[in-house]
Amino acid sequence: MPETSATLQLTYESFDDVASPSVWVEVEAVFSSSFSASPYFEDPDELSQIVGWGPEQVAHVGGRLTIARCAGRVVGFALVHGLEGDDSWERTLASMTSSDSRIEGMVVCPRNVVVVHELAVDSDYRGQGIAKFCLAMALDNRLETDVVLGVYDQAKNARLMYNRWGFEDLGATYIQDGAVMLRVLAARLGELRLSN
Repeated sequence: MPETSATLQLTYESFDDVASPSVWVEVEAVFSSSFSASPYFEDPDELSQIVGWGPEQVAHVGGRLTIARCAGRVVGFALVHGLEGDDSWERTLASMTSSDSRIEGMVVCPRNVVVVHELAVDSDYRGQGIAKFCLAMALDNRLETDVVLGVYDQAKNARLMYNRWGFEDLGATYIQDGAVMLRVLAARLGELRLSN
C-alpha cells in the first residue's frame, strides 16, 4: 500500500526536448497500466509503443516530459508539446463541428497552443495531487496562451478532474476509425487552477 499524501516522498523532474531511454521505459510502465485498465481498456502492446513515439513527442516544438517519482520509481507523468506542426492534433481540431470560436483560433494560430499529449498516474498513487503537479510543472513558463487536451468520452472522472482544473469542453470528434469519441477540452493557460 502506498504512503498517504502527508508522508509521500515525491520528487519531480522535467525534460525539455529529450529524455533518456531508461526514463521512457519507466513512463511506459505507468502509461500501460493506466490505460489498459477501466475505463480505457486499450491494448497493452500498443501502449508499450510509447517508448518509440514518446521521444518524438517530447522532441516536438515545445516538448516537455515531467515525471513524478516515489521511492525512486516513476509513478506519474505529463507529456506536453506545442500544437504547431502536430498534424494529428491540427486535423482533430479542424474536424470538430463546434460553434466555439476558440477552436478556429487554435487552427488559425497553432503557435499559441500547447497540447497535453498524455497525463497518467499509477493507480496506487491517484488522489495525491501528482497529476496536477506534473501538469503544472509541464506547463510552467510556457509562451503559449491556450492549452488543449483530449479525453475519451467514457473517462467521465478524468473529465470532471479537468473541469475542476479550469478546462472547458469544446466538443467531440471520433478517432480510431470512429471507434472512440474524444472530448476536446481547452483552457487559457493563465486561468488553470493547478496550484494546491
